[in-house]
Amino acid sequence: MPPRKTYSITKLALELGRDRTVLGKVLSSVPPDETQGDRGRYFMKTVVDALVEGKPSKAKALKDEVEVDLKSTKAELLRMELDEKREQLVHIEEVQRVLAPLFTALKTRILAISTRLAARIAATKEPRKVKELLDKAIRSALEEVSKLEPGKLNLKRGKK
Repeated sequence: MPPRKTYSITKLALELGRDRTVLGKVLSSVPPDETQGDRGRYFMKTVVDALVEGKPSKAKALKDEVEVDLKSTKAELLRMELDEKREQLVHIEEVQRVLAPLFTALKTRILAISTRLAARIAATKEPRKVKELLDKAIRSALEEVSKLEPGKLNLKRGKK
C-alpha cells in the first residue's frame, strides 16, 4: 500500500470542488493529520469523514448568506425610515418634479447657442473673439442655475 498523502485546504478545495472558505470552516474543528509550517494538512479520508458528519450543505450556507443579507437590508430600511421621519430624505419624484423644468430651460438655451451665434462666429476671424462669444452665451445660459439656491427648491421632505 502506497503512503497516504496529506493535502492543504486549498488543494482539498480544488480536488473536491468545494469552496475553500466553507471547507476551512468544516475543518476548523478537526485537528490536522499533519502540520507543515503553521498550516494543517489532512488525509482525504479525514476530510470526507468531516464532510459526511458535519454535512455543511450548500443549502445551509446559502440560508446563512440570505439571513445576513436580510438583516443588512432590514437595517438599511430602518435607517431610511428614520431619515424620512427626521426629514433628511427627499423622494426622487420630488427632485424630478422640481428640477425637470429647470433642466429643460437650460437645455433649450444651450441648444440655441449655435443657432444664435453661427453667423457671428463665421464672421469672426480671431479665435479669442470666438471664445469670448461662446463664453458669454454659455454663462448667460448657466445664470438660471446659478441663481437657484438649495433652500428655495420647495422640496417636500419625508413622507409622500
